[in-house]
Amino acid sequence: MLEMAIAGEEEFLLGFQLAGVSNTFKLNPDNTAEEEIREIMEKDGIGILVLHDNIMQALPEHMQANLNKSVSPVVVVLSEKSESSSLRDSIIKAIGVDLMKEK
Repeated sequence: MLEMAIAGEEEFLLGFQLAGVSNTFKLNPDNTAEEEIREIMEKDGIGILVLHDNIMQALPEHMQANLNKSVSPVVVVLSEKSESSSLRDSIIKAIGVDLMKEK
């Protein structure tokens, strides 16, 4: 069974931990998190990786592109800005169906 993993700063992780998500990884955007994210991506059993936007923005462009294209695990980037279409695209990529599509 695939699980969700969350990666970001401590404040970002706290809400997910309180909701019962156990696969959390504390990352610091000031340091390069590229290697740590690669290790997370290679772990078995992770189907969705949720990253905070500040971590994603701190990564090199080639790594951002690879994460955006990733299908297993699906990478979802959350930020304070509303980017519902990005989340929608990630859901479509993950399950292969547009649940929001009107008939």
